[in-house]
Amino acid sequence: MKYKNLKRTGILFIIPFFFFYIAFNLYPIIYTFFLSLTNYDGYADPVFIGIKNYLDLFSDKTFWAAFLNTWQIWLPNIIMQMTLALTIAAIFTNIRLRIKGKGIFRAVFYFPNLVTAASIALLFVVLLDWQFGAFNQILFGDNKDLYVNWMVNSHRAKFVVSIIQTWMWFGHSLIILMAGIEAIPTTFYEAAEVDGANEVQKFFKITIPLLAPILTYVMVTSLIGGMQIFDIPYVIGNGPMVRGTAAEQGLQTMVAFLYNRAFRYNRFGYASAVSYVLFVLTALFSFVYLKVTSGSRKEAK
Repeated sequence: MKYKNLKRTGILFIIPFFFFYIAFNLYPIIYTFFLSLTNYDGYADPVFIGIKNYLDLFSDKTFWAAFLNTWQIWLPNIIMQMTLALTIAAIFTNIRLRIKGKGIFRAVFYFPNLVTAASIALLFVVLLDWQFGAFNQILFGDNKDLYVNWMVNSHRAKFVVSIIQTWMWFGHSLIILMAGIEAIPTTFYEAAEVDGANEVQKFFKITIPLLAPILTYVMVTSLIGGMQIFDIPYVIGNGPMVRGTAAEQGLQTMVAFLYNRAFRYNRFGYASAVSYVLFVLTALFSFVYLKVTSGSRKEAK
């Protein structure tokens, strides 16, 4: 009898979760798929048009340009981010170096991650202004002839956004990687040292292989976040430095494309189709990466 009462109590406690999940997660997902099959404009009743939105999307050059922009922003970011985070994590966790104040450094590196992305974007809009921005003033002083227009073209603008993303997120990756390295038994390093291995050999032969699951987690979560990047390129792309230039289109990511189609052009059905294609592409790339890395780990064993 007591067991039955306890079971009922447990069910009562989990009912609110299912209610909110169905209302705010499951229903919007299903309804978005329904809208992707309609020509809904946000005002009139949606009219079913089948897979027309998906067919139009696959032939939409602007979408595929946004897809390419997203990758061109994410790839330099993840390369710089992982290189920086791995290097600093290896230095901070090195027993021989015994660096003091690691907790303070970790907090400082993580701090940009606590600030909203839109705020970070606005900060760099001010700092990178080519006439009055702090970067040019620090680098060149009052010699305005040497001032650099950081957003003069699409490629430079995307690389600048990649650097901003790296600065904002590498602290998060650093903390995860440091935790992973510190979990590796020191006996492995001691045995390698007895065999005459140097620091570089220990890093590539012990740290990297044993850190593979953590690296996979960081890479996949970064990939998911990178495919959904919106705030920083959108705010900078609509700022005074970029608006009306070639760089504006270069900073349009897939999510920015989705946002514009929904709220600027009132094509909510089309935007819903974009969201599902974005989901499929992200899941596909994540799956491919997981298969490739799992295959590499099996070969290493």
